[in-house]
Amino acid sequence: MRVLKRPTRRCRISVTRLEDLCVSQPTWSRPGATFQRRGSVVKSLFIINTVLTLPFGVLALAAPAALFAQFGLQLDAAGQLIARGYGAALVAYGVVLYLERQSADPRTVRPFLLSMVLFNSIEAVIQGIAGVQGIAATMIFGNVAIHAAVAVLSVIALSKHQPIPDGVSLVR
Repeated sequence: MRVLKRPTRRCRISVTRLEDLCVSQPTWSRPGATFQRRGSVVKSLFIINTVLTLPFGVLALAAPAALFAQFGLQLDAAGQLIARGYGAALVAYGVVLYLERQSADPRTVRPFLLSMVLFNSIEAVIQGIAGVQGIAATMIFGNVAIHAAVAVLSVIALSKHQPIPDGVSLVR
């Protein structure tokens, strides 16, 4: 049985190597590993966004008319072209978020958290308007709820994620 111990020392120092950086956030450690609770929340948000965007993007690329018909939307040839472009963007976004999930570099994590806030907030508003106006089927409100929840969680993670202190160099 492994016992997790909570370290008592928390500090902020100027360093030249990333692994030497102490931040003022809770960490859990055991021999040979360090876990940051907020890091796992951010990683989970990256994975959730990947799971939500990647399959939808692939379906939008492969069969846009069938995919959007489930939401009560009929696409002509121009609509299918635009939907495929949207699908390509979602696939790229999902892949980038999946690859970024392991990053501990705040210079990249914070911008991705911000992009998740913006993307999910905008999607919730756009889809909510489509649902209220009757443009899309009522099932769109499920998407609105999911996007809104992920946006709120991303705002919380962004507000708690520590920026890089001034004077800290992450490369040698």
